[in-house]
Amino acid sequence: MVEERSILGAILENNAEAFDIAAQHGLVPEDFFLQSHRMIYSALAEMGEAGEAIDIITAVGKLRDRG
Repeated sequence: MVEERSILGAILENNAEAFDIAAQHGLVPEDFFLQSHRMIYSALAEMGEAGEAIDIITAVGKLRDRG
């Protein structure tokens, strides 16, 4: 699970670059063990695919909107 946190942290810190690498490797939400990590990655992936900036504030807002 440390690896999961590392991936999510890298995406939040390095924005599109880290997300692009994860996406190129075919990473999907179902690859995460914890449901909370799946939800976070799903939100980040949605933002990345939409071309939105991926940052902690935007991610928290998107997760709040999802409940």
